[in-house]
Amino acid sequence: MVRIPEANRIEFLLDLEFPEVRDPKNRLEDGRVQLTKERAVQYRALKGELEALPETELQSRYNKAYRELQAKHDAETEAGRSFNLRSAKADHAYWSRMPLWTLEEAVALSLDRAPEVVKWSDVRGYVRSSPFAFQFSRRREMVERAAVARDLSFPIRPLDFVQWARAHDIGLPSALHAAPDPAEDWRAAHAAETEQQNATRAEMERLKAEIDNTSATKALSQRERSSCLKLIIGMAVKKYRYDPAAARGPAPSNIMNDLHELGIDIDVDTVRKWLKEAAEELPPSQTE
Repeated sequence: MVRIPEANRIEFLLDLEFPEVRDPKNRLEDGRVQLTKERAVQYRALKGELEALPETELQSRYNKAYRELQAKHDAETEAGRSFNLRSAKADHAYWSRMPLWTLEEAVALSLDRAPEVVKWSDVRGYVRSSPFAFQFSRRREMVERAAVARDLSFPIRPLDFVQWARAHDIGLPSALHAAPDPAEDWRAAHAAETEQQNATRAEMERLKAEIDNTSATKALSQRERSSCLKLIIGMAVKKYRYDPAAARGPAPSNIMNDLHELGIDIDVDTVRKWLKEAAEELPPSQTE
């Protein structure tokens, strides 16, 4: 270890407390430092105090000040690196709804970083000098070994990765703990679709009963017939995704099957016939 001359250590400590002495604007032509009266008194007092210190205490004070200055410099340098900027923060609401993650995406997100911004190829060169890069390297190695051990497989579902991290006490951003379960989303969508289909069937049954009652008492007027056809084509298009322009499609068969479940016996050709006739009630813009 190189021994620092005492004068240099004293100058170093004085410069920390009085940074204005390094500013050329505060130096006179003869090299003396121009300070305010109050600062000049403080400067001379500190210089006398340092010069009177025993060697060990002066060195201890110098070491402490040097470490603090180095830590401040390192923190400022770390904060300024691209992977620590505000723009590198992850959008967890967006990424949590992705069906699958790659290994590096999972690692970046687990450290609250945007995978599209923070990549291993950009981080690896800072492993020895950056606390974040070192942490990224350690997390990446842990995830890679979990994949080799078949605890994880990639690409991976977000919920599976979150559960694995929780099981191994791996810290995650709070937003990731609330990652939605795609399976739950599917079940909710399926339940909504089933409820909609049940409502459609009930409406069709009501409509058929109304038509039957009307037919039993009198023939439908042209206006009533048109209204019924509009109801038929409206439900067929909106609920069964019937396409009047398509030569073939699943809608007629699906309608027939639903009617059969209700105990209504009707063949698919009859369904097609009425759908074709009802399609004439659609505006031209819907049939093109």
